[in-house]
Amino acid sequence: MEKPRLNFHCNFRAPTNEWFQVWLELKNQTKALGLDICFVVLSLCRVWLESQKEIESINQINASKQIIYITQKNTFNYNVQRPRRDKVQANCSKSGRKCTLCSKAFEAYIIVVARELNREFCFRDFPEIGHDFFRKLILNLRLKGEVMGMKPRALPQFYVLPEWKDRYPSMNEKTENNRVTPKFTDKGFTANFKEVEGAA
Repeated sequence: MEKPRLNFHCNFRAPTNEWFQVWLELKNQTKALGLDICFVVLSLCRVWLESQKEIESINQINASKQIIYITQKNTFNYNVQRPRRDKVQANCSKSGRKCTLCSKAFEAYIIVVARELNREFCFRDFPEIGHDFFRKLILNLRLKGEVMGMKPRALPQFYVLPEWKDRYPSMNEKTENNRVTPKFTDKGFTANFKEVEGAA
């Protein structure tokens, strides 16, 4: 047989309509969860009483101490102006062909070896330099006027230094220009047209 249920009534009243709405919402939620409203309220009361006892015991033990909670928030300001260098003027840089230190060194090496040979030279006199790289270096030296190509042109092409030009009579002779004048220019088209008229 079941024990008779003891009815211990706990009555309280809501002071305002707002608190009464809180009570009604609590009742609805506990009912939806299938819990007893009285059990939930008494459980909350017990937790509150136990927490009060713990606070009192901590205050008795640490009566002379004080606990301070500090919250810190760091903010970084990125608007600080940093000193910048002035923009470099475009006129201060020398205009010309860009080259590397390696190419400069090899160009100087070719000039030094050519002076030691004391004669005309070609890429076969420089086996330590690749043929393609030698051609690029010679092109740069010819544009600077430090090397001249031998006339008439041979295979392989020989080169001399400008101060040796008087040693070779063929360098001072004017060679015929066997190149055909392109027809798409005005002068070339006119010249070819006159030649055709004279032949006719």
